[in-house]
Amino acid sequence: MFKRNLLFRTFLTFSIVVFLYSGLLMWTTIAKHYERLAYQNNSLNEQFLEKTSLSIDNRLEVLFTYINFLSEKESIDQYLREEDNEFASFSTLYDDLVNNLFSISQLGFNIGVAKDINGYIVSPDGYFLFDDYIKHLDLEKELYRIKNILSNKTNSTYEYIAGRDKSIMIIKQTQESTQKSIYYFIVFDNGVVLPDSLPNDTGMFVFGNQDSRLFEIGPPKELNLGLPKGRDNKGLVSSEKIDDQTFFMRRSGVIPSMTYYYSVPNTKVTALTKESVSSLIWMLSSLVIMGVGIVFFSSRKNYMPIKQILQNFDDHQDKNRDLLADQNELDFILENIKRINAANQELELEYSKSLYAMQEDFLKEVIFGATDNLAAKLSELQLTDYQNGGTLVILSLEGVSELEANLSEFNVLTLRKRIIQTYQASMNSQLFMPVAIDYRRFCLFFLEKDIREVTAVLEALKNLIEKENAVDITFTIANPIADIARLPHAYNEALSLLDVKYSFVETKIISTKSPAINNREDYNYSLESEQLFLNTLKTKNYGEGIKYIVDLTHDNFTKRQMNIHSTIEFKYALINTIKRSLNYVNKSFLEFSNSHYLLFEKITSNDSGVLEDAFVHIFTRVIQEVKAVNEGTDKTTPERIVEYLQENYQGDISLTAIATRFNLSESYVSRVIKEATGTSFKNYINALKVDKAKELLSTGKFKVNEVSEMVGCNNVNTFIRIFKQFEGQSPGQFMRDC
Repeated sequence: MFKRNLLFRTFLTFSIVVFLYSGLLMWTTIAKHYERLAYQNNSLNEQFLEKTSLSIDNRLEVLFTYINFLSEKESIDQYLREEDNEFASFSTLYDDLVNNLFSISQLGFNIGVAKDINGYIVSPDGYFLFDDYIKHLDLEKELYRIKNILSNKTNSTYEYIAGRDKSIMIIKQTQESTQKSIYYFIVFDNGVVLPDSLPNDTGMFVFGNQDSRLFEIGPPKELNLGLPKGRDNKGLVSSEKIDDQTFFMRRSGVIPSMTYYYSVPNTKVTALTKESVSSLIWMLSSLVIMGVGIVFFSSRKNYMPIKQILQNFDDHQDKNRDLLADQNELDFILENIKRINAANQELELEYSKSLYAMQEDFLKEVIFGATDNLAAKLSELQLTDYQNGGTLVILSLEGVSELEANLSEFNVLTLRKRIIQTYQASMNSQLFMPVAIDYRRFCLFFLEKDIREVTAVLEALKNLIEKENAVDITFTIANPIADIARLPHAYNEALSLLDVKYSFVETKIISTKSPAINNREDYNYSLESEQLFLNTLKTKNYGEGIKYIVDLTHDNFTKRQMNIHSTIEFKYALINTIKRSLNYVNKSFLEFSNSHYLLFEKITSNDSGVLEDAFVHIFTRVIQEVKAVNEGTDKTTPERIVEYLQENYQGDISLTAIATRFNLSESYVSRVIKEATGTSFKNYINALKVDKAKELLSTGKFKVNEVSEMVGCNNVNTFIRIFKQFEGQSPGQFMRDC
């Protein structure tokens, strides 16, 4: 038996999770409660501001309509034109005021008219000298301020003076006909126009802007607050939080430069009552108890498979049972898994050579001359059908495609072998037995002895390989053999055809019956002539090579009168030369022809002029490809890997990432880096980081922790350790020595 440490830890872990989740749930509930409370308060405040501002806007609109109506009266014009105080004009103005004031009085307003502070003010209550009128309004304390405002001839359109019961708003207006200013004194009862009370005792109601305030109500300390800039929100209420205050704002529809403000303290979390605390504790306890119960039963249920595994392992442990009694479950399971894995690895080593692999190895031995005890081995490896021979084909794959460029030779072999196996699987029958000689050559051993049937299969296989992997393909077919012992002879025959494949018109599928290129008298191009051109590539005499092709094509296509058969054969001879030239630098003819398909379309013509021009351009491109490789513009895989490291050492780079990027194994990448740099992958990356760090530190512009981050070391202590390992001193000491 074992200690149930795993069961206990599982139960404890999930119990803590249940407790934390329950607490989070309760906290979320409380937060939602206060969020709802804040939303309700904001809604009430918005409704208050909208209702109050609309009410005041309506009153002001009626008032301004009345003032505009009054300013057009003849009595106002006469009053302004008189230099002295003429009581006759006062009477006319008084009558106009009284006759039109009824609706204004209902709204809580009273209006007085004056043109300066030294004369009289005409109001519905009579004619008053300026000082007497202010005293009449019980605003005697504000007299000096009012006189100061008017005597300074302020350009402000609106001025507001608040009183205890009444307030006064002074509107300055310039009459166009006389270009003289007139002042309207709007007197209103605070209790009628302004709100009786605010929803919040600590709130503040203001009508004005950042520069001036017309109306304001609120505690004195709140009135000193600065106002935010009002926003034109198309008559809607908006809000803005400043410090611990929330400002609700609505732009006035009557005075666009003014805004209604209502400011209240931000909603705060208040202390919970005892009843609320009791309810929360009860709910939290219920959740925890229920969760712990669920966790207990689910942990026991989930532990049952582990218990069964332990029991099965324990039943097979015959030794050291007493030592295992105090062992942890996971340690015990891991120990047994390691033991099972070790046994599996031994089995995998025993069976690493499958039947297919052994068949391939056997046929390879036969191809290279091992012919002892063939009948017994054929029977043992289930190859008796091949006893009576068949047809041997060598598949040659020249050049390396873009897909294979970053692969190791082993991986290229694996990829190409898989393509052949895919074809076999698609045919649902084993048409041939493939044997890999190396990644460039495969032997395909067919039971079929009819060359035409074999050629049909090879044609389908050729199309698949060209589709999956753009490399140059050649199949050379040996004559059928009557006995498997003749396999070495067939191999040598197919190999000899491969060596002279460019002597044939068609170089994809070649047999002894394939038509050869003849040296006709009506065109001048032999294998020796081709060799002269290839030598110019090997010796890097590229200009001479281009000149040779220009002369060759002009001599044959223009000067000679070739018939259609000679023209076609000469085309094939030049195409074979192109293939050989590309193979010289391990380039794929298929990819090359696809890259220049417009030029290759031209050579389908049999017109001598078109063919001459097309082949000159094609050979020019070929020479450029060869020149690029010879001059090293195509980087090798090790060079590309090192270049990648130098460009990406600052990031999160690993052998796995590099192997994935270049389609290589980690061990192969590690070996390539070691050979290319003379040190290990990790040391090379650290050396790059330190070199860059020295460059940055020597400028004196960056701190050590900043440089650490810039070179890809997120932990500054790790950076200091690496730097000290390479330079023998800390980054700080290096900076001081610079």
